[in-house]
Amino acid sequence: MDWFMRSDLALELGIVLYVVFEILAVPIVSILTVHRKISNVMQGVTMFLSFILAVATPILVVTPLGSYLRVPNESFEIYISVLFAIMIAIPFIIVTAIDLGMLHWLRNPQNKYHDQIEYFQSGSIVFLMQALLIFEWCFLLGSVAAIYYVINPPKQIYTISKILMLLSLLVFPVILLKAWKGLLRLIKKVGGIN
Repeated sequence: MDWFMRSDLALELGIVLYVVFEILAVPIVSILTVHRKISNVMQGVTMFLSFILAVATPILVVTPLGSYLRVPNESFEIYISVLFAIMIAIPFIIVTAIDLGMLHWLRNPQNKYHDQIEYFQSGSIVFLMQALLIFEWCFLLGSVAAIYYVINPPKQIYTISKILMLLSLLVFPVILLKAWKGLLRLIKKVGGIN
């Protein structure tokens, strides 16, 4: 298993799965949903796979890509956290843009596809968006922690830096909760829900 995770095959497989499920799947499913060409089961399965592969694909590419980029061992933790944060941010932005765009387009009752708006208000795409937001926040926090440990603050400011790190651990969940509530409010506002 170790040889596979370091191989070019793992990198190629990870990139293919990422492109298919994290970049292309949500737009395709959204278009098929609007035109009533996909079942609820297929919607759910696709979004679930996108959710799982949001973490699985970075795991596949992290080691071989690190070898190509010649990431030094002392910076590897930062590299992992940043790579995960970037690879999760991209599908989060895509999913959010598509959902809000579809809500804006479908909210007009005169639109012949208006009856499909419920999926973009509370369907599996919304759960995927929330899950990606949580993942993104976790890996951003991981990036901050990795940078802190790699920097290794000098003794003069060690106590202060430790306090700041602990404060950031407390503040991050509060910011996440506010971001989550803000996202749900935005979905309601764009979807025309009172």
